[in-house]
Amino acid sequence: MITIDPDLLDDLFYVAQAASPQECCGLLLAECGDEHRIIECELLRNEAQDAVSTIYVSASRIADVAAVLEGRYAIVGTFHSHPHGPAIASGADLKYVALVRLPSLIVSPYAHEARLYEWAAPLVVETAKFSLPVPE
Repeated sequence: MITIDPDLLDDLFYVAQAASPQECCGLLLAECGDEHRIIECELLRNEAQDAVSTIYVSASRIADVAAVLEGRYAIVGTFHSHPHGPAIASGADLKYVALVRLPSLIVSPYAHEARLYEWAAPLVVETAKFSLPVPE
C-alpha cells in the first residue's frame, strides 16, 4: 500500500490552488528502497497547449528529471490537479495510468480532496482518498 506524507498533501493542495485556473503536474517521489512512502514531489511545467483542462509533460523532460534524481529518489508516480472539479479520474486520466502503470494522484482544490489511482490489471482503480485543508 502506498502512503503519502500529510505535509506533502498540504503542499500539493496549495500548489494546485495557486496554479488555478491551469492544471499543475509533477512527479511523486520516494526514497530509494522505500518506494511505498511518497515523501516529496517534483513540480513540472505543464506543456499542454490548453493547460486549463489538459496536462502534458514530455518523456524527455521526465527522463531529465530522473537523471538528476538518480540515487536519491525514486519516481513512483505522477500527480496533477483538477482545479475546477472533483479529483475523479477522467477517461484520459484512466488511459494514462493504464499506459504508464504508475500511480497517479489527482488533487482538487475545488473539492478539497485528492484521490490516488493505480493499475490493478486489467483495470485502473481508486486506492485512496484524502481530505485536503479548507482554505481560510
